[in-house]
Order: sequence, then structure tokens, then C-alpha cells
Amino acid sequence: MHWRHDQTPILSADELQSLGSKIVVCPVDSLMVTAQAVRHLGKTFLSKGRIDHLIPTVNFEDLKEILEVKKHLSSRSSLKKIIERISPAIRSV
Repeated sequence: MHWRHDQTPILSADELQSLGSKIVVCPVDSLMVTAQAVRHLGKTFLSKGRIDHLIPTVNFEDLKEILEVKKHLSSRSSLKKIIERISPAIRSV
């Protein structure tokens, strides 16, 4: 973890585990990495007029797997079926 202007100490995974942590979330750090990538993408597009020469770190299929797209789409489908089933009951209220 690394917060540039904060009082949060930078601890290793081993140190965090010794303090009892079982899971660590680094939202600020991941946001900073994402911001850096977006900045690079934007600057490249503005300066070169295209971005197709940039090498993606994951392909589109890997991205869909990481984001669990199939799972979310099936959840959406299930939710739609539930809404359709209860919709008449809601309208009658």
C-alpha cells in the first residue's frame, strides 16, 4: 500500500498478515495505477491520433473473464425473469 501524502504506513504482505490481516484491499493504489494508464492512453491519443499500437496487458476475452461478465449477464437475466414474474402483482397494488 502506498499513499503519498497520508500517515498510513507502508507494510509488506507478511507484516500485514502478522497483524492478523487475511485480506488487503488497496483502492487508492489501484485507482492511481488506473489513472496513470488512462493518462498515458489520453496523451498518446492526443499526440499520435491513435492508440492501436499500444500493447494491452489483457485481451478482451481475459477482461471479460476478470470482470465475470457471463456471471453478471446471467444474474441480469435472472433478475429480469423475477421482475416479469412479480410485475403483475406490483401493478395490482
